[in-house]
Amino acid sequence: MIPLGARPSGDSVMTVASMLWLTNPSRNPLADSMRAMGRRHPDSRYGHRFLQWLISPGEAAAATLFLSQCESNQSGSDPAVAV
Repeated sequence: MIPLGARPSGDSVMTVASMLWLTNPSRNPLADSMRAMGRRHPDSRYGHRFLQWLISPGEAAAATLFLSQCESNQSGSDPAVAV
């Protein structure tokens, strides 16, 4: 019924990730479940921007990177961007 070599759609992969998240008693963030499942299926025809989000570090890592960039900007490199 499913052709040999067929790939699941990105929507199908994210549906499974959501289901696993809902049934997992540890209750990790949904984004972690989606990224983990999506990274196991990188060829599942995701949209460009969603794929960028998928391969980006998690929110905590992204926030740390953003804050470190803000701190380096405060040192005088670009006063218009400094926080």
